[in-house]
Amino acid sequence: MNRERHSPRSATGAQIAHLFGVSDYQTLKTSSLRSSQMTVTRLWTDEGSKEMTADIPVEKASVVSFQLKTLRHHELWKFDRLFYSGGFAKDTISMVHLEEQPRAHLPTDYDCLMFHIPDLVLRELCAQEDMPAFHGLEGHKARVDPVAAHLCRSLLPALENPAAAGRLFFDHVGIAFAAYLLDNYRGGARPLVRSSSLTRLQMKKIEEYLLGDLTRDQSLESIAAVCNMPVSTFSKAFKQTTGLAVHQWLRSKRAERAAQLLSETKEAIASIAYECGFTDQAHLTRIFTRVYGTTPGTYRSQMSRHNSAAQYQDVLTERA
Repeated sequence: MNRERHSPRSATGAQIAHLFGVSDYQTLKTSSLRSSQMTVTRLWTDEGSKEMTADIPVEKASVVSFQLKTLRHHELWKFDRLFYSGGFAKDTISMVHLEEQPRAHLPTDYDCLMFHIPDLVLRELCAQEDMPAFHGLEGHKARVDPVAAHLCRSLLPALENPAAAGRLFFDHVGIAFAAYLLDNYRGGARPLVRSSSLTRLQMKKIEEYLLGDLTRDQSLESIAAVCNMPVSTFSKAFKQTTGLAVHQWLRSKRAERAAQLLSETKEAIASIAYECGFTDQAHLTRIFTRVYGTTPGTYRSQMSRHNSAAQYQDVLTERA
């Protein structure tokens, strides 16, 4: 007997953690898609569960799971029938549609990412990329996927500290992950789309928009709107133009602005961090060290000595 399960609450974040009976979770949500948003939630436990998961709300959405470590054993049920029993190797990707009324029994320890991706999101991306109409993902068989592994593992630092990563990061990686699923886990070939770059005028508008106030945490949708482009098309064009994703480019520009302020002012480093859009001084130090190979304090000291030497040389030149 099939049981209908409907709920206004999606299987995301705290809700999916509750459904799986775990207290430890981390979550991120996109903010740049027009139709709906996708969410990733990290769930982990050292004990497993004696019970089946609670009823997962029925909705037009897929849950795509990625195993951060080997899952020794579990059972997957669909429509109250056993669909799969066994383990998954590390870096395995698998998926179910929530209209299949899935439930799971996970008696062993696990650590995984669960992407909640509404059908509306995938349809929106198909429309933006001139792909055939979306009729569902076809990843019926779980498999180890190195490309998905790279995308998924890049999210771990952001899940640990969402504020430091900024919402642009998951917008970029999340949309890239959804596009990868459409390329590799659905029927039909993807049509060739000519790659394009942004014009100088478009880049100028973006720079004015983003660099005018570095303290703002802009969404990818709002940045794409500056060029009147769909999010996924804009993301590809921006990377084609700059060689960097938007969040990487902006992070570099924030570090450049911090370097300028460290060199030209005596402003406190913590204040510079805020002014340049970093969450705190520690966040600035981590990114600055990655970009310049030294801490903000050491950089300021080096530049102070350099400026003093340059000023002394100017005085000698004037006297001569």
